[in-house]
Amino acid sequence: MKSNIFKFFLVAIVIPILTVSSSAREKQVFPPEYYAKQKTYKLQLPTILTTHPDDIFWKDVSSLSGGLMNSPYQMKVCDGALYVMGQEAASGYAAIGRYTKKDGWSIVCDIDVGGYLSTFSVDGDNIYIGGYFETAGPKQIPARNVVRYNIKTKGWYPMGDGLWDPDHPNVVNMIDEITAYKGLVFINGRYSHSGDKELSSNFVIWDGNGYVNDDRFNYLSAIFHDGIIYSFSSSVDTSKKIVNLGVTKWDGDELERIFKQYKWEITNLGVRGGFSVGIDSKKNYYFIGSYSYFSPSDSTKHIYGTYYLGFVDGKWKLLGGDKWAFNKIYYEDLVQDVDAYGQVYIAGDFKYGIGDDLTSFKRHSIIMWSGTEWNTMGSGIRDVYNVSCITYYDGDVYIGGNFGIAGDKETEGFAKWNNRPTTDTIVQPKLPEIDISEVHIYPNPASDYIVVEFNKDTTDCKVDIYNLYGSSVGSYNIVGRSFTINTEHLAIGVYMLKVYYGDRVASKTITILR
Repeated sequence: MKSNIFKFFLVAIVIPILTVSSSAREKQVFPPEYYAKQKTYKLQLPTILTTHPDDIFWKDVSSLSGGLMNSPYQMKVCDGALYVMGQEAASGYAAIGRYTKKDGWSIVCDIDVGGYLSTFSVDGDNIYIGGYFETAGPKQIPARNVVRYNIKTKGWYPMGDGLWDPDHPNVVNMIDEITAYKGLVFINGRYSHSGDKELSSNFVIWDGNGYVNDDRFNYLSAIFHDGIIYSFSSSVDTSKKIVNLGVTKWDGDELERIFKQYKWEITNLGVRGGFSVGIDSKKNYYFIGSYSYFSPSDSTKHIYGTYYLGFVDGKWKLLGGDKWAFNKIYYEDLVQDVDAYGQVYIAGDFKYGIGDDLTSFKRHSIIMWSGTEWNTMGSGIRDVYNVSCITYYDGDVYIGGNFGIAGDKETEGFAKWNNRPTTDTIVQPKLPEIDISEVHIYPNPASDYIVVEFNKDTTDCKVDIYNLYGSSVGSYNIVGRSFTINTEHLAIGVYMLKVYYGDRVASKTITILR
């Protein structure tokens, strides 16, 4: 389960040491960029002939939550519930909300720390919070960058002497990731000490009494799946362009290495690193990585970008092939997750698009890997300053950050995409297929229109257009030899056309590009 563990804190930021002079609850506890833009937007709906994917799949969660949560900074699925660290709508203060379909939305923690927040995790009634701070709670207990909050007692509790780096005490990105599981808390970050005690690595386990280094675990991120914790690690041999990825799973009793130092070669990319994205229901594993190499035309400049790969059905697969690597985009600018069906979702700042299409994906700010290709998601998210997190939970993909529109819905930076592949099979009429030469559909790929043309005049023809989820996005009755269909309202992606011609039917796939 990934939240925004890369985006904000991979570059060390040095700021003055925080000095707490008041017991008042601090309001702006996320990094400054979280608050940098005051959203002003006016929703302009496109002219839509029939049902649009935005109407079907996009929902505004900021209103669905009863006005409790806006603009999530990080989300995690813990103990079967969705937890959201963001802004409480009524007060504007930072809080952690909880959601299940059975219980609905509730606020479980009013966050009170003397500094910045970066990550959290929940285990039972305990919430573990990491960031850059020195105190926590209304009593301002000493809490150096990590702290525990109990939901039942509403109390704040120190975690030993905390974690820090005495050589670089003012680095904001001190704690990268926290994962709590069965009473143990796995912590990864940029610290070197707990109090005065030097640690052997920047990965530790909090057991309730102190911090323990365990060489069996050395992870960049951890994911929960079916009650098991999976930890991911990576290393890189840049000279050989090899990335070594490892996955270990632990059920609380048994530790099992799924694969270790599995070498995957990228022949034409200068590999820099790899990190976890997620696991689907078939136990396929998905990773994100970055590449960098000198420009062929200018040896002083680097070409850089991001790639996604999967260990699917026991084989390594670069999602979309080399052509679809994310050009000139650092992984720090993106957030990602994978659903139960192996669909990978990516959101953020697509500076130059993807592959050969350098503009369309940038406009949408969010895309998905369907298992065979990258697609946009309706009209995407717009009026975007940043996307902080994206998380799959119970059939939906939740997106949080600072943006004003998701699909065709106004939102306070909190939306969801219902990504369930349709369970209702499109009823295909039992009609003989037309010889495709009798029906001509062009241009393909198309942009603003398509033409359906027949070899002879017709008075009894119908054309239906379906998206990849099997939902109808257009239906047209045709008279004559040719008919032009306006496709300006269709999002970029792949669609199926069904042409009913008398007592026969033809099928054709079209692609919308811009």
